[in-house]
Amino acid sequence: MEALRILAMSMIVCGHFITHGIKLLKANQALYFCLEPWMICGVNLFFLISGWFGIRLSLRSLVRLVSTTAFFIAVSLLILFLFGADFPKGALTDLIFFPVSRGRYWFIMVYMALMIVAPLLNEGIRHLPLRSLSFLVLTLFLFNCYGCWYGNNYVSFNGYTIMQAIFLYILAAWLRLIYGRTERVPRLVWLASFVGLTALDCVIGYFTRFSELFDYNAPLVVLASVSLFLYFSRISFRNGVVNAIATASFGCYLLQDGYAGRQLLYPAIRRLYLYLFDAYATPAAVTLIVLAIIASVLAIWIASILLTPIATRLYSLIERLLVRFGY
Repeated sequence: MEALRILAMSMIVCGHFITHGIKLLKANQALYFCLEPWMICGVNLFFLISGWFGIRLSLRSLVRLVSTTAFFIAVSLLILFLFGADFPKGALTDLIFFPVSRGRYWFIMVYMALMIVAPLLNEGIRHLPLRSLSFLVLTLFLFNCYGCWYGNNYVSFNGYTIMQAIFLYILAAWLRLIYGRTERVPRLVWLASFVGLTALDCVIGYFTRFSELFDYNAPLVVLASVSLFLYFSRISFRNGVVNAIATASFGCYLLQDGYAGRQLLYPAIRRLYLYLFDAYATPAAVTLIVLAIIASVLAIWIASILLTPIATRLYSLIERLLVRFGY
């Protein structure tokens, strides 16, 4: 699951470079519809991992989330300062008083809400009979992936919502309860299912130019996410390096999608894409863009691996205060 966490974050980071770069270049929309489906499952995978293991809410876990977010916001603002960029209005005040609520990170806002309701979800999952829980999963799937995605119900019309998080959390818990049944399916079938569903999403998107196919609660995206998740659930190994790298996954998102990422990194990526398409033939330009994305993702991972221990140290100092006051 730690390896899946690394893959999921890499998919998210790659997806951001595609969404905030290629998607905005109207002349190259075909490339976007060919690449984005392979990256869109990343967020869903994180919610599934949380549901598989279950979230244990505590004051310390909330403080860790807020302090880590605040640390990386401060890093982002420092980068803006070093590059002479303008600070967003109210950024310093928000950093001090609302690092989550007024941050640039929709996922952190939703995940905090999921953490808060997790004890209630855990109790419900624990006490519901399997038949009732199965019916709940089916109902949530129909409501969230049909009524909300296709029907544009504002509760979760695109999946960037607490509704999507709760759905996937319960779905993963249910999958763990019926693991004996899914275990009968050969592991490679789940991988083939992910590839097939994603390829189908590519084809439909390419010919229809319907970008909502890549919403987090789009049926093909949800099914592909579950397929990839079940494939990794069947892999078992221990590796200290993988575990160490996985701890930096949270920082990757916070570094890339924060103030500095949106004001400096994404515009630079778009300029690079424009230059490559102007300077090279399409096959060479596409190859260079893919290499640029890979290099950028590696750079963000390295930066997060270097900075995450500092964020952890900051939390440790706060934790000592909590312990001193009996929390």
